[in-house]
Amino acid sequence: MRQQADRLLASEDKDILVRPLAKQLSEVYKVHIWYDEFSLEYGDSLLDSIEKGLQDSKYGVVIFSKAFFEKVWTTHEYKSLKTKEMLLNQKVIIPIWYKISKNEIAQYSLTLADKYAISLNNTIDIDDLAVKIVKIIRPDIYSNLSRMRYVENQIKDSIKATISNEEFKKISLPPIRHKEISIQIKARLKVVHNAIKDVDMRSYQKYEEDFRRSTNIDREIIITELLTAAYLDCIYTREMTKYEKVYIYAFVMSLCNDQDKFPFSKEEISKFISIIDNYIRNIDARVVMEYKFEE
Repeated sequence: MRQQADRLLASEDKDILVRPLAKQLSEVYKVHIWYDEFSLEYGDSLLDSIEKGLQDSKYGVVIFSKAFFEKVWTTHEYKSLKTKEMLLNQKVIIPIWYKISKNEIAQYSLTLADKYAISLNNTIDIDDLAVKIVKIIRPDIYSNLSRMRYVENQIKDSIKATISNEEFKKISLPPIRHKEISIQIKARLKVVHNAIKDVDMRSYQKYEEDFRRSTNIDREIIITELLTAAYLDCIYTREMTKYEKVYIYAFVMSLCNDQDKFPFSKEEISKFISIIDNYIRNIDARVVMEYKFEE
């Protein structure tokens, strides 16, 4: 059964809560969800599509609000999920109480009031809410997310230092975190490797092996593609020698930090920086890997 989460609530709550939550789960955390605005095409039967969504979903996120109890169809969907939960004898419903009290919930259902729920008031942190849901429906993604946040906090609190290439080579490589990658990721990685193989001497097998050491593959493939596109734009600004391309590649992958003995004019460097910034302006493009150092 697919890992899905249904969004069930009355339309009055969509703009402020449901739609942003659905986008955060699907676009940021890549969770496959059923949500009417994302899942319906013109001409589709709303009732048939909802019924199929309920059948295919492993979990249902139900947002209980005053608007929810004013609608007949939301109650019907909740009862369908409740029946599924009873038949499977496992947790299906993930309840969210939005600006509603436990006493008000109890007036509707004592059983529902007994469930441990995520409670929301006027202040809504969509990302925090999405993470709580991801922890339940996709613990694999949550595990990577927790690790990423830990590493990012470590980076934030760390002291910056520079080491030589010789010193860096003495550091043991981080472990291979992913034994396999999907055929879709592999195809994208091969396109990238084909674009840089003249300046990156690693074979594809070695390149993929190093890539599988990344903490979060979904994040790293996007960053890798963006940086590769920036590299290609830079080397196409004029005809370049292989020697110059190698410098450009190092410059791009170091996020404009490696300018040692850079064989380009200040005007060209400024242009390269502008190209790179255009691709990574809104993301943290640092490659995150975990290294262990002895005290």
